[in-house]
Amino acid sequence: MKRIAYPATAVALAAALLVGGCSREEAEQPTAPAAGGISAKKPYDPATSTGVITGRVVYPGDVPEPRVIRMDADPYCAQANVGAAARAAYQVGSDGALGEAFVYVSSGVEQYTFEVPDEAVVLDQQKCSYSPKVIGVRVGQPLEIRNSDATLHNVHALPQKADGFNIGMPTKGMSAVRKFSKPEVLVRVKCDVHPWMEAFVGVVEHPFFSITGADGTYRLTGLPAGEYTVTAFHYALGGNVRKVTIEQGGEAAADFQFSD
Repeated sequence: MKRIAYPATAVALAAALLVGGCSREEAEQPTAPAAGGISAKKPYDPATSTGVITGRVVYPGDVPEPRVIRMDADPYCAQANVGAAARAAYQVGSDGALGEAFVYVSSGVEQYTFEVPDEAVVLDQQKCSYSPKVIGVRVGQPLEIRNSDATLHNVHALPQKADGFNIGMPTKGMSAVRKFSKPEVLVRVKCDVHPWMEAFVGVVEHPFFSITGADGTYRLTGLPAGEYTVTAFHYALGGNVRKVTIEQGGEAAADFQFSD
C-alpha cells in the first residue's frame, strides 16, 4: 500500500490545533468539588449551639452471675480485694438500667471543627482494677494513666486504627501521658500482669459523648440544630443506634435497649 506523505507544515498546524483545542477544553472544565462533595469545615460555635439529647439505656434480660476472680498470684491484689473478688460481667440495675455504656454522636457534626482540650482525662489503677472502667477522650487530648497501687501494672492499649502503647508501671504514684491520633469506639486497655484488669476508651473528635451511670441515663449538650445519629456502645453487648433531629435550642430523646 502506498503511503501518503503530508507536508511538515500541515503536520505542525494540526498539532497546534490539537493542543489548542485540548487547552480550551481543559479551561472550560468546571472546577471539581471537594472530595465527597463536602464543603470546607466551619468552627463550632458554643454560643449558638444549645441543643440537648437525653435518654436512657436498658438491658431487660437476665443479669449474668458475677464471676469469681482469683488474685492470689499477687498478694497485694488479694489483700486489697478481701471479700470483693466476685465481679459482675457488666453493670445492670434492678430495673434493667445499663451502666458503663458509651453514648456519642456518631454522625451529624462532620462539618464542624472543635478545639482539643488541654486538660487530661485520668485513668487510674486502684485495688488492681482500672478506675473508671469506661472513659471518653478526644482525639489528641492527653490521657493520664496513674498507678495508685503498690504493685506492678502495665497498661496495654490495643486500638485498631491508631498506634497502641504498652507502659510498665512498677511503683505506686507513677503516671504517664499518652494520646490517641484517630477516633475509635471502643479501645480496649488491659494489664498483662493481672488478666482480669481491663478498661475501655471511647475516642472521638468532638465533645458530644457521655457514659451512662448506674441509672442508665445520659445527656449530650451543646449541639447545633441538625440531624444526628446517636450510638450507644457497650463493651460486652455491642452497639445500638438512633436518629434524632434537633431544632435550634431544642431537645430530643433517644432511648436504647440492649439484648444478648
